[in-house]
Amino acid sequence: MERIIEEKTAQRGREMEEHTQNGGPIPTTVVSLGNEDLGRILNGNETDAPEDRAYMHAFCRELVAIAWANIGAVPLTRRCLGHKKVRHEIGGASPESAGLEQLAEDHAGNIVAARGAGLNAGVFAAEAPRHTHIAREPTTAGRIRALAAVGKINPGTMWQKTGAVAINGWVALSAHDLIVANEAKDAATKELAQAVQDLEVVSSAETVATSTGAMNGKQITTAIKFVFVAQPQQACTRTSIKNKPEGIAFLAGLTSPWQLLLPAARIKCESERLRAVAALEAATAAAAAALSDNQPPAAPTVSTNTATTADQVDVVSMTRVEKRALLAKLHAEMNKE
Repeated sequence: MERIIEEKTAQRGREMEEHTQNGGPIPTTVVSLGNEDLGRILNGNETDAPEDRAYMHAFCRELVAIAWANIGAVPLTRRCLGHKKVRHEIGGASPESAGLEQLAEDHAGNIVAARGAGLNAGVFAAEAPRHTHIAREPTTAGRIRALAAVGKINPGTMWQKTGAVAINGWVALSAHDLIVANEAKDAATKELAQAVQDLEVVSSAETVATSTGAMNGKQITTAIKFVFVAQPQQACTRTSIKNKPEGIAFLAGLTSPWQLLLPAARIKCESERLRAVAALEAATAAAAAALSDNQPPAAPTVSTNTATTADQVDVVSMTRVEKRALLAKLHAEMNKE
């Protein structure tokens, strides 16, 4: 910071000299530290010595690797659980947890003895924390499905269902894709059920249309149901038609005989059924792909015999996993330059 102040002071002096001697502009440099200096204060200039670049020195590759190893992040040894400030619980897996049960019993006995001696032992009332085991699915795929079943992804649900929060991003991505796919499956299933139900109404109406003589009450009800399937936008609702005379009047008031609507209605309902089937198949495939598409990719293999140029890489035919793997490898190589 002293260097920054010295440079600004010198710049201010040059501006003042230019202003007083040569009639130059009024000096604008302010000799103080501001937000514009924050980056340099933290990390210096690129030409500065490494010891003068605090951020680059503190977060260099070597020190980050040491920090990760100290807490057991990379490799994942969970070494941080052995820190003296980690809380231990009755029933926990750590060696320190084994003596907590006896400690809790001794403390409870001391409270009873203190009260028996006339002391206000309530000020010493405390309970040792007890371990709560969360039963999670034994496989990664099962934990992803459990997280997706919740319907939302946040640190709480990720911890409850997967046992980790910050180091399993691909699990969250898979669960998100699975949630979206499951929602699509539910919507397609409802649409398919409705299309099948409408086709059943059409089939019943076709049977009524081939009958002879006056329609009975059941046949009139079937015909009315069909009309609302074929042309849902009517002047009244289907439930507002209460009896046989009202049903006859409704059918008689149509612009054309309801029987003429049968061919087009069957085509429409069958088309809706096929569309729902296709949507259900697509959603089922997306749910299956949710696990495979987001897994951590392996580095792509590159032939060592001949160099591969950008023009030779067939990006179009790559899967999403392969594209991410290629991007990760390119990024790592570019950082070495």
